[in-house]
Amino acid sequence: MNRIWKLTTVMIVMTILISACSASPEIEPTEPVQALVDAAVAATVEVVKTALAAECEPVVVIATPKPTDAATATLAAATAAPTSSGGATGWDVATFLTDITIADGTFIPPGTTFKKTWALQNDGVTTWNADYELVFLSGDQMGTPIEKALVENPVAPGELGLISVELVAPLEKGNYVGFFKIRSPDGSMFGVGAENKPLYVEINVDNAYYFLNNLCSASWSANDTLLYCPSEEGSPDGYYLGYPTMNMENGIGANPSLVMAPPFMQDGEIVGRFKPIRIFSGARLQSLVGCQ
Repeated sequence: MNRIWKLTTVMIVMTILISACSASPEIEPTEPVQALVDAAVAATVEVVKTALAAECEPVVVIATPKPTDAATATLAAATAAPTSSGGATGWDVATFLTDITIADGTFIPPGTTFKKTWALQNDGVTTWNADYELVFLSGDQMGTPIEKALVENPVAPGELGLISVELVAPLEKGNYVGFFKIRSPDGSMFGVGAENKPLYVEINVDNAYYFLNNLCSASWSANDTLLYCPSEEGSPDGYYLGYPTMNMENGIGANPSLVMAPPFMQDGEIVGRFKPIRIFSGARLQSLVGCQ
């Protein structure tokens, strides 16, 4: 144990899952957020952290959309015949920045209530207010209403807006995708980007909940400092990363594994807070904890 304390950083390796199923697939790292997104999210991070802390909601998710074949087909159908001339060619223009919660393909237990949040920038000339609505367009509705208020607080042109919708995971296992667009007060519909694409949420429903597959749906912090997902390996401010394979200090292999390294400081700590999930009778928590 003495030589553990001589390490520059103590790294804890964890393999955790709630499961009655087979092992999870390998973790695929996502691309870092661009400078524009970093600046925009950083400016609102304290507001987001305070608003979501009570619900233990995830704060920042960075993910590259990777629709399945079915999702791509549905997306093409949804965008083939736009319902209005809104969007990139109208008064209202929305630019997708990043997913804030629920990365594409997140595994969620059946019947679990969850919240999907996107970060959008208002690049139009009008302010998004209480008269703007998020409208379910097609795909899997997952318990959400057909329409709801787009934002709680006005989003002026040039500002970042956090757009959220609460959904319920279906009771049957499978892949589910739901598509949404924004409706302006005059009734026109618009999506995001130059191609006016709809927003979408994609989940996989399974009785097994793999923490490693849901790292970006959690709220991560190191000594009260917010950490992005994915975090930067080797950062002195602390980091956490998923690895397909890992050998621990005692030679035991852990596949896959989560490495958590607290900040290099006295009483350094790292915390990941996952949203509560529905646990069914007979479920078991399995983990292997050790030092790298």
